[in-house]
Amino acid sequence: SATREASFDALVSDALPRIDAMIAEGTSLVEVKSGYGLDVETELKMLRAAKRLAELRSIRIVTTFLGAHAVPPEFASEPDRYIDEVCIPALRAAHSEGVIDAVDGFCEGIAFQPEQIARVFDVAAELGLPVKLHAEQLSNLGGAELAASYGAMSADHIEYLDEAGVKAMAKAKTTAVILPGAFYTLRETQKPPIDLLRKHSVPMAIATDCNPGSSPISSLLLSMKMGCTLFRMTPEEVLAGVTKNAAAALGSYFRSLGTAYQIANDILNFRALDGAADLGSDLARRAPNAVVVQYRQTLCAERLAAFDDWCVLGSLDNLKTWQNNILQSDALALSAHEMHNALEQTALYAQALPVGLIEAISPVQSLLTQVCMRSVAPVNC
Repeated sequence: SATREASFDALVSDALPRIDAMIAEGTSLVEVKSGYGLDVETELKMLRAAKRLAELRSIRIVTTFLGAHAVPPEFASEPDRYIDEVCIPALRAAHSEGVIDAVDGFCEGIAFQPEQIARVFDVAAELGLPVKLHAEQLSNLGGAELAASYGAMSADHIEYLDEAGVKAMAKAKTTAVILPGAFYTLRETQKPPIDLLRKHSVPMAIATDCNPGSSPISSLLLSMKMGCTLFRMTPEEVLAGVTKNAAAALGSYFRSLGTAYQIANDILNFRALDGAADLGSDLARRAPNAVVVQYRQTLCAERLAAFDDWCVLGSLDNLKTWQNNILQSDALALSAHEMHNALEQTALYAQALPVGLIEAISPVQSLLTQVCMRSVAPVNC
């Protein structure tokens, strides 16, 4: 209720001293989450306030929509209705307004079940937004595995994470965010499975989880110390946890940019604009091609079997027929849509990178983006 009653200006002015304290400790990036309004207008107000902070201070701020944080009193015992009537509409509105960089949720018995979180993540995927999740903090509902299935950037808290969840995170390259401040404040006794995370080479990040209810600390240096003393992390691990692993978005940035560039080249191949002698030469060579992948997904079972049989035979008979079928299908348009989604992901990941680094790599991004735009540009005869 306090957040709902607070004005936009009050939210900004109250946050500035905490931002200043973080800057004084050397923090260069802050993630600000919503999730304390739990109605459409207050969630948007929080995200707008976070964007305003970025204008007032020389620090990079990324915003995360956390509408699926808790069930507000007016929806008590009706979490599904809250997801449908408040959370998802607020998510769509925030995306339309351009005030969110990622989507989060709280998968826990006192909050939301996996299937409810999945509905939110489905909308995030539709909008091209990366996801992360509060998972396995108080119990194990399989939240980390759910997050990993959506390629989540991170799973946070994870005190009750089991080995199956760790393996899923390792496979998806999902970062484990360790939050000792909440563990300490809530007097928890179940520690996150640091040894399992080490065993399966899951990257670990450290964060403050600064919030008034369960982790009222804004000191990243204190969080690092607590990671060592409470969880027996090594100094090297906590240092990596606030630098290299906390900046895992850099790898995600290059992966998404590379994906967009590869799809663009595959589209160019089917438009005879990639320098190859023949249109759709990848199909003749049976080379991997995103357009072909999209084409397969448009086929009924019978046509798919016929196409796959032809590909396996390696014959050039009927090559022109299959190429024409692909060109007349929705495969090129679907591929272009996937390429644009990858470019949107790239732009979101870029917002989490230091300004100096962005300046250094922007020529590469500009060059690859030009290729992407050329792949879908009209051909002038």
